[in-house]
Amino acid sequence: MTTPRFQITVDGVDRTAAFNDRMLELEVTDHDGGQADEFKATFDDRDFALAPPSKGASVVIKMDDGRGRGLQDMGTFEVRGRHRKFSKDQGRTLSITGKSADIGKSIKQPRTGKHEKTTYEGLFNTVAGRNGLSAKVSPSIAGIVVDYEAQAEESDLHLASRLARDVHAIVKVAKKQMILRARDDLDMQPIALAMSDFIGNCEVADDDRAQHGKVHAHHHDQATAQRIRQTYTNDDPNQNPDAPDFTLRHALPSADRAKAAAKGKMRQLQAKEKGLHGELSGNTAVMGGLPVIIAWGVEMYDGTYVVKTARHKMVKDGGYSTTIDCEKGKDGGA
Repeated sequence: MTTPRFQITVDGVDRTAAFNDRMLELEVTDHDGGQADEFKATFDDRDFALAPPSKGASVVIKMDDGRGRGLQDMGTFEVRGRHRKFSKDQGRTLSITGKSADIGKSIKQPRTGKHEKTTYEGLFNTVAGRNGLSAKVSPSIAGIVVDYEAQAEESDLHLASRLARDVHAIVKVAKKQMILRARDDLDMQPIALAMSDFIGNCEVADDDRAQHGKVHAHHHDQATAQRIRQTYTNDDPNQNPDAPDFTLRHALPSADRAKAAAKGKMRQLQAKEKGLHGELSGNTAVMGGLPVIIAWGVEMYDGTYVVKTARHKMVKDGGYSTTIDCEKGKDGGA
């Protein structure tokens, strides 16, 4: 493990010096979307001398993995929970937990309105902008036409999540951005993992039950009043030729959205075909949504994966590790 170094700022005040010799564990969990990023810090609370951050306080966490990149921003969080404990055997501890502060109150407030004659990119720019965020939308879904979309007593966060689910994309709010990412539009540079990068266990498992030959989606053609099918065929050369088809239950409002939904669902099903879990030497570059490549010449392990969750953990006198949970990426191997 690498020697840990961190910086913690609370409401704009650097508290690192006060926390440094009391830090027992510092953990930051970065998700690829669908969940807010999280942190947990546990301190030696001897003499009850440590003043805990107030609930709702803004906490900025930076970590240094000892690879020459210096302190890296791991996120801005809002304190949600505080826990003090003492026992004769284990002493006194103070734990602080929080979630990403980028998901502010305004984005969770119900709104009523409508979005007309726009695109996914235009709609997400509107939603992000009125919440003080910028928007970043994958090119493959940015141009999907939205003729009409109602928003009735629905928060902007729920609307964004619902529209992402429609096309089986991933939405995440982080670092003042609302990111809508198609499952095969990975705009981060992949990193290769060597066997020596793993300092703990590394396990891989595959599941043929997730394989499907085709995904069918439907939309209503208003001109003909007919239900029209859109189909996306599995393009993995290693697929089981006898794999069943999958049909999306709910109809989509347009052909564009039905096509995107079928493709997105296929990518989602393909991702479930194989999973990787392991503990790496601490690496701040590893985050949710990052593609990673394994090329060890070992069946099952070899392939491309996408990190679903990266858990960065610093332990006093125990160094820094990054635990990853991954799904199969595009060209993920057999």
